[in-house]
Amino acid sequence: MNSITVRKMTFDFPDDMDLMVIPGDRISSAFLIGASLLLPYLEPYLIRTMRKAIPLVEDKKVQEEMKLFCGQEANHFKQHAQVNDILRQYCKDPEALATLEAEMEADYRGWSKNRSLKWNLAYSEGFEAFTSAVTLMTFEMGMLDDVTHPLAKVTEWHFMEELEHRTVAFDAYKHAVGGGYLFKNRVALFAQWHLLSYGWRMGKLFLMDEADMAPEYRTAEFQRQVRNRGLKMLTKAPFVVLKTYLPGYKPHKLQLPERFAELQAKYS
Repeated sequence: MNSITVRKMTFDFPDDMDLMVIPGDRISSAFLIGASLLLPYLEPYLIRTMRKAIPLVEDKKVQEEMKLFCGQEANHFKQHAQVNDILRQYCKDPEALATLEAEMEADYRGWSKNRSLKWNLAYSEGFEAFTSAVTLMTFEMGMLDDVTHPLAKVTEWHFMEELEHRTVAFDAYKHAVGGGYLFKNRVALFAQWHLLSYGWRMGKLFLMDEADMAPEYRTAEFQRQVRNRGLKMLTKAPFVVLKTYLPGYKPHKLQLPERFAELQAKYS
């Protein structure tokens, strides 16, 4: 099964949610929280962009996939918004977080109003190309395997659907505004910097202290494994993302992980 499916998921979000999303990994956990916090601002922007582009697309299949994309993204930001409402109570600096969230909202509202549709579609494709690449790497490395934290479960479902609709922003950019390789890459570079910058600035406000981690996570051996995995990700990620900038890049050609069909069934 490789079609785009709009799923209305229900997750259990306890009020006493732990900040340790990935066991023993403070950095990855903080970054996942930061990413979750920006999504309720990013994803409505993606939906607005797609809806504006749909009337310009003549290919009925691409049109339908753009509509399904909007359905998936709407469910994503609703689930992340529920997680975020709980996580905010653990923020080290609520005022700083509120400022960052207001800046994100202003950015995306301003771009929808003041930037061209071509620019907004290129930004959307920059984000989608990045998430597809990172998702494949995450699944390959088993980062979310057997992780039980509610945010990890939402992320696993979200990532699976990112792979389902991996071609939509690429096709929309081509069919609605005629594409453009250099322009897309220039905007994509900005989009990825923008997202990583805000994600980490938000995530740092939730970074756990080592002393607050469970004893089993503070052992030298466990932390050695965490560091090695983090180093592997940092070493591999630039090359994985760089492939999305090459002239022959097409998300349609991406080789999906073995777990993809299993995850589709799991979340259906």
